[in-house]
Amino acid sequence: MKYRDFAKRMRAQASPEVKDAFYNGCVNELAGRVLSKVKKKTPVGEGVYAVDPATGKRQKIAKGGTLRRGWNATPSARRGGTYEAKVLNNVKYASYVEYGHRQHVGQFVPVLGKRLKKPWVPGQHMLQKAHDEVKKDVEKIVRRRFRQYLRKGFE
Repeated sequence: MKYRDFAKRMRAQASPEVKDAFYNGCVNELAGRVLSKVKKKTPVGEGVYAVDPATGKRQKIAKGGTLRRGWNATPSARRGGTYEAKVLNNVKYASYVEYGHRQHVGQFVPVLGKRLKKPWVPGQHMLQKAHDEVKKDVEKIVRRRFRQYLRKGFE
């Protein structure tokens, strides 16, 4: 490969469009990894059941897993000098499961069939744990993608 060909390819790799695609690809991969891990860590309820008066058997009214299915990630976008993607959950009780919540001791909950005993239910912190796990591997992931990016200039 001649120097002129090499310089031309490297200039093409340094174009704003190619760099933008590289950065967006990195951010989307990281968001996808966080999304995958957070879904695995999200607890799934058993669903809602009702007793059929005729047979006396429990019948499922609604299936569990609403919180797990509620996770999604936005595509990466440039905001000023940074690129960001958001991993979020729009289920209305997601924050209570993530961070914890208060409850009234002694209150009877018909769905559970018992009274509440603890004033505070600790959070599961599934998003924070997933974020921390991916954060450990960020350098390795970006380094791998950067090598692929540079190889395109040498091909």
